[in-house]
Amino acid sequence: MKNKNDNNVSESQIEDALTANLFFLAKILKLPTELKLIARQLRLKSGDERIDLLLTSGKRLCLVEIKVVPFSEAWLKQIISYRDELIRLQNTGELISGEILCFLLVTNADNTEIELARQNGIIVNVYEPINVLKEYFEKLAVVAPFLKIKPNDYGVFNLGLINRALIKLADGIVR
Repeated sequence: MKNKNDNNVSESQIEDALTANLFFLAKILKLPTELKLIARQLRLKSGDERIDLLLTSGKRLCLVEIKVVPFSEAWLKQIISYRDELIRLQNTGELISGEILCFLLVTNADNTEIELARQNGIIVNVYEPINVLKEYFEKLAVVAPFLKIKPNDYGVFNLGLINRALIKLADGIVR
């Protein structure tokens, strides 16, 4: 799903950041840090639906659905259908056995919504997408110092005028 929130952050951006930093994801999910990624955007046999993240935490499977919008009961139905499909796969021997923990990451949820999810076996985690991206880029900046390089002429850089010069250099045309 291509949902975006008010900060213009997409689910795929959050998914990229969380899969790059499983330690941070474990912190958000309040799980031990030994998370292992099994699949990302796992296409289900029952249709065009895809599970955002499927991970292991010890002997448990973790189904994680990421949203960059507030809670909706539609998300619960979606996760329940995903869980049912995973259980069917376990029963046919196509997926490893283990307890399935279901997580829904949303930007906002009230206590009654969180309780409704809990009654359906789903753990709701409220998070700020912008904080996930900040954490991602802070960790990335440590290993990629070139990200802090800034151009001398901000106007040329921001207007995209530098592109013409770079194309000429790439073509070997210089004066």
